[in-house]
Amino acid sequence: MALLSVSLFAADIMQLRSEIASISESGADRLHIDIMDGHFVPLFGCNTIWIKKVLAEIEIPAEIHFMAYLTEDLLEQYLLLKPQEAVIHIEAAEFDKNVRLLKKITDAGADCGLAISPATSPDRLTPYLPYIDTVLVMSRKPGEENSEFTEEVYARIRDIDEMIRREEREIRINVDGGLDAGRALKAVESGADEVVIGRAFYGEENKRKMVESIHKNKR
Repeated sequence: MALLSVSLFAADIMQLRSEIASISESGADRLHIDIMDGHFVPLFGCNTIWIKKVLAEIEIPAEIHFMAYLTEDLLEQYLLLKPQEAVIHIEAAEFDKNVRLLKKITDAGADCGLAISPATSPDRLTPYLPYIDTVLVMSRKPGEENSEFTEEVYARIRDIDEMIRREEREIRINVDGGLDAGRALKAVESGADEVVIGRAFYGEENKRKMVESIHKNKR
């Protein structure tokens, strides 16, 4: 069964409590939380105090996506929130540092993942495959509010899926960036195990139906 994760950053800050309630009521699987530093990507968000308050209002597990030049101390602060998964960007550091951060995530008891931006070759993932549980495939340029969805993402999903199969690894593929119901379903058909939906989720009148449409599709 494919999973649906809802982006916290896309919620209406002026209606945050009701937006959070709608996630729980929809049957969505996880809450996707973007951490942006204003340097690796132009935007900022979200700090640990805000996240702690949000997590107190929702029962589904959280996945944290770091779009940041991450330090080990900063990572530790967020790992104290006990996310189910934490994902770092392949482009944010060199191999040795990234592996060190991935191991820190694993040691904290969370699944670890590596995000890859649209302009980055999937071949760069190969040396990381022994260390990760998830590949987060970005379907638009990360951390830029008006970046466009890239249709090439479906071929990238298939290529990454084939790479994982060749290595005989059990690694999930998640897709994030500008997805609506139609794009999400196409991503699952291309090999994704999970999709992240933001604005399209909050703008959907029948959110439970959207979630169910993802759940009934298998990769």
